[in-house]
Amino acid sequence: MLEKYIDWDKVIIELLRNRKDNEIALQNLRDQYRSISQAMESPKTSDFTKDPIIGSKGAGEDAMVNKLLQKEAVEAKIRELTLEERRYLRAWEGLGDEDRCILQEFFQCEHRSSQQAIDSLCDQYGYERATIYRMRANALKRFKRLLAG
Repeated sequence: MLEKYIDWDKVIIELLRNRKDNEIALQNLRDQYRSISQAMESPKTSDFTKDPIIGSKGAGEDAMVNKLLQKEAVEAKIRELTLEERRYLRAWEGLGDEDRCILQEFFQCEHRSSQQAIDSLCDQYGYERATIYRMRANALKRFKRLLAG
């Protein structure tokens, strides 16, 4: 029901623009997961430079439970981003070279404005601006169809 209120073009454009950020986030999460796993494997290591914690008997158990919960949360986020990455790559591979070039020029070249992207594509393909805009709309439509079905 709510799907009719979602601007899917905007969602797809944001996905294209945030591609690099998502790759970096996935790598950071994998590093964090590795770090948590290593910390859980060697719980005996302590930092003796800090004052000892005085208080509850189960402080060590609480820390282990917190690490386990943190590990599960990171693992779930990794699964989510990995699934998103697979879908993205499958849709990206389904596009033709021309569509990929157009989408990259418009949405993935951070230093470019839309005007620069249009000028570059006009020079590259020898088409008018209106044709480039239609090619952009068609490329977005194909990518959206490949991504979402």
